Formats: sequence, C-alpha cells, structure tokens
Amino acid sequence: MKLFISLAIALFLCEHSSLVSCSIGDRSMVYRNCLNRFERENCTDNGVLFKSNTQYKQDYWSKVLQWSCRDECRYQCMWVTVDVFHNNGDDTPKFHGKWPFIRMFGMQEPASAFASILNLAANAYMFKQLQQLRISKANLKPFVIFWKMFAMVCMNAWVWSTIFHMRDTDFTEFMDYACALSMVMGLLVAAIVR
Repeated sequence: MKLFISLAIALFLCEHSSLVSCSIGDRSMVYRNCLNRFERENCTDNGVLFKSNTQYKQDYWSKVLQWSCRDECRYQCMWVTVDVFHNNGDDTPKFHGKWPFIRMFGMQEPASAFASILNLAANAYMFKQLQQLRISKANLKPFVIFWKMFAMVCMNAWVWSTIFHMRDTDFTEFMDYACALSMVMGLLVAAIVR
C-alpha cells in the first residue's frame, strides 16, 4: 500500500510540475525573445489556439497531430535559435533536454516513429504465430498463454513508443517510458521462465 501511495504521489508531482529550462537552447535570450514575440503575435491567451488574424499558417499534418499554437512557437523559435547558434560558430543546442529534429508529416521524430512501427510489426507477427500454434500437450498451454501475454505487452509498448515519437507531450512521454518499463519487466520474467 505504501508503494502504491508513493507511486501515486510521484506521478502527481511529475504530471503537475512546471516546465523547467534545462538546456542551453531554451535558456538563450534569442529563444526566449522569439518565443515571447511569436506567442504574442499568433496565439490566443491560453496558447492553444491561433488568433484569427495571424499570418502564420499551420500545415495539415501538424493540425492532425494537434500541435497547439504554443507548440508551433517553440518549434519555429527552436530553428531560429539553431540558426543563430550556427551563425556564431556554436554547436547545435538542445531544447528542453532534447536535440532538435526536423518534423515530417507533423511527426517530431519520424525515423524513431518508423523504427517503433517496425518493432510493433515484428511483435504482431510473433503474436500471430503464437495464435496459429497448436499445442497438444496440456502442460505447455500455460507457456503459450504467457508468451501471448508477453507479445501483447510488447505491442502496447511499441504503440506508445510510436505515439511518443510522433508527438511528444508529458502524457505520451510518461506512457512511452511506463510501457517500456513494463516490457523490460516482461523480459525479465520471460528470461526467468525460459
């Protein structure tokens, strides 16, 4: 019970903590000034929606993946800041603890999302093979059930990994890491069972 309460408190604190400036890119004045100007010119007060008179036009895929106005501001200003760093002869900075990636079709990390899809496909194939497996000995059926459950845990983890790499939010990051942990724990149990 104490463990459950501790986990609930930790989850609550993580979910309700404010964003912190943790990298040189998002601490730079270039980024902060750009962000303030871009949000003031383009975003409504809550930062979610674009003003009706804004000059900035969001692309179709970013709308589909629900990039808010504030998210767009952070993305656009990230690249303005990267250009300034490069023009000054500095290395590419990190922003909010992460390296900048070029979005494709609204996805933040398209290569990672594609790799996660491939891993999902491999695990789905394993699950399909287990579904088609015919076991005649009754004592082996629990093992097949275990491996099916393991495949489902892995598929769930790769689904959340794909979602996280397509669209990084606090929730998708938490789900990606929590499901990855469940897969690692499943691997530990699978190693013991094997």
